[in-house]
Amino acid sequence: MQRDEIKIPVTSACHLRFLIKSGLDHFVSIHNVSVDGTAVH
Repeated sequence: MQRDEIKIPVTSACHLRFLIKSGLDHFVSIHNVSVDGTAVH
């Protein structure tokens, strides 16, 4: 299993989109996503 961490500068977002650019046929999955930050209402 591959693990990757991506750090970005401070920003605001309403939605997140993930693009899977490579994989083995249709055998690609995301098991966990973690986002740290402060919710703004």
